[in-house]
Amino acid sequence: MTSLTRSLSEANMSTILSEIESLYRTHPRASVTSTLTSLLLTILSAEQSLLDTFVILHAGFVAALYRIMGTDFCAFLVQTLVERFESIHHKSGKENTNLVAFLSELYNFGVVGAGLIYDLIRMFLETLNEIDTELLLKMIQSKQSCSSNKVDAIDSGQQLRQDDPSALKEIVILMQSKVSEVPPESLRYFVPSVSVLMKCTNKVYD
Repeated sequence: MTSLTRSLSEANMSTILSEIESLYRTHPRASVTSTLTSLLLTILSAEQSLLDTFVILHAGFVAALYRIMGTDFCAFLVQTLVERFESIHHKSGKENTNLVAFLSELYNFGVVGAGLIYDLIRMFLETLNEIDTELLLKMIQSKQSCSSNKVDAIDSGQQLRQDDPSALKEIVILMQSKVSEVPPESLRYFVPSVSVLMKCTNKVYD
């Protein structure tokens, strides 16, 4: 299974999905789910920055498996993903950023709900140190590109507006109240992100 996950591309995704589906038919489901989750999270928790397209590709792969295999696989993967993120949340480096990006893209693909994303945003806003600010911005700015040939990008802010506009408005108000606590080196990224979310809330209440 390692070779399948490491060779994943847009061109061969359907083939790999078929091979994974075959493994589920011929092996214990729990074993396949555990192994596949471990392999995916090892790839997505790299210590170097991952390209957005790479993260989106793997989130799309998980979303496709979700639709083929049902909720058991994704429930286990998301639970394991959140537990791993919580264990490294306050560590410096790119591992936590990559996991947040992956989780955000899973949300954009409809694998996880808005409630989890809002909970994480509130958690990041509690301290707003340099690490949490970076994670917050990564989550808000994550985008799902529907096709490599046609760029139709849906960012998390737009999706949150559609899913829970009242909670989004609450987040924007909280972010505005926290501007003075943002590390100076992150301020030039934080303020535009607040502005983007404000536009999302304005569209809801127009």
